Amino acid sequence: MFRVSLRNDAVSGSAVENKASIVFDVNPPLETNLVQMTMDKSAPSSQVETLALVQAVNSFEVKWSGQDEEGGSGVASYDVWVSVDGGEWREWLKETEATSAVFEGEAGHTYAFYTIARDRLGNLEVPPEQADTRLRVGVEVQEVRAELPSGLLMLSIPVVPTQSDPQPLIGFTDNRWARWDPSAGTTGSYTLYPDPYTFFDTETIGKSYWVMLDNRKAVFVAGTPADQQSSVSIALKKGWNQMGNPFLTELVWDVGAIQVQVSRQRKALKEAYGIVESYAWRWDGSDYRLVYDASVLPGVDNKLSAWEGAWIYAHQDGTLILPAPSGRATWANRSRRQKPEGWLARLTVQVGHQTAEGIMGVTTGRRLRLSEPPPPFGGEKR
Repeated sequence: MFRVSLRNDAVSGSAVENKASIVFDVNPPLETNLVQMTMDKSAPSSQVETLALVQAVNSFEVKWSGQDEEGGSGVASYDVWVSVDGGEWREWLKETEATSAVFEGEAGHTYAFYTIARDRLGNLEVPPEQADTRLRVGVEVQEVRAELPSGLLMLSIPVVPTQSDPQPLIGFTDNRWARWDPSAGTTGSYTLYPDPYTFFDTETIGKSYWVMLDNRKAVFVAGTPADQQSSVSIALKKGWNQMGNPFLTELVWDVGAIQVQVSRQRKALKEAYGIVESYAWRWDGSDYRLVYDASVLPGVDNKLSAWEGAWIYAHQDGTLILPAPSGRATWANRSRRQKPEGWLARLTVQVGHQTAEGIMGVTTGRRLRLSEPPPPFGGEKR
């Protein structure tokens, strides 16, 4: 018996041949048959086909496919995994040779899928870092409309669109659509269309995107809005995040009503020191403007309009919880009877056609240290 080791430079598809010659005493040699083995050194790959972001019925077909490298042994089976409402992954199908199956979902829930392929020699694909496709089941679809001005906008979409590609819906040209990725590099960076990171998904509500439009235009987007009677949770990554108003009406920035959650700990935004900064920055078309609670700093911008995005800074991963618009009356009553806790002044300097703005103010009982957000998509502020 003997063993044969593969050379380091051997590639999949290479053939290894072997035969033997057996001699008994003085008898003529006996030649064995030629044995040929084909090498397969790499695992196959697979993916679930992209599904519509909103499924009108509970039962829907999920399809997937896979491929092995050239010269490999070929895909033998798949494991199909599913996550419900962002929860833990569980195995839906194990070692199936099929490439499609009907999944039974429940209305009002979101589902994510990915596959793991194995080849005929047992090589197993490494699980992906994120789902191949996500969708929401059995929820009402409505069409929302917005009048978008020309120029550079930080845009939020208040529905989960029925299609994922933003270009046909918004109508921008080239790659003038981008989204900030706080996990890229050491401090984050912009990702440009048509990278899938800039596409719509089931978590589009609460995100925002940069877009440059040549002309003013009316936009119609069909999709599923957030429940206007319930709070909306927005996942934040450490660093600057592009959040968006998730509602169909304006969002009032109330540091007492907005909450932050890390693990099982939940705090009002005004008390979330070292977790999430209590202010935001909105884009007015030419410059950033501070967004804060007007009951604390009178005169400050304290609202995000529908379809408007903003920057917010998180010192660690967490969740921002925005109260439903129905709670605005409570905020209005509080602001009328509550004595302002400070003051704010804007200092504007203009030289020729260029302007610069500074902010100074005083507030009591709260620490407010402002940091400037990343430059707008496409360059520095005008």
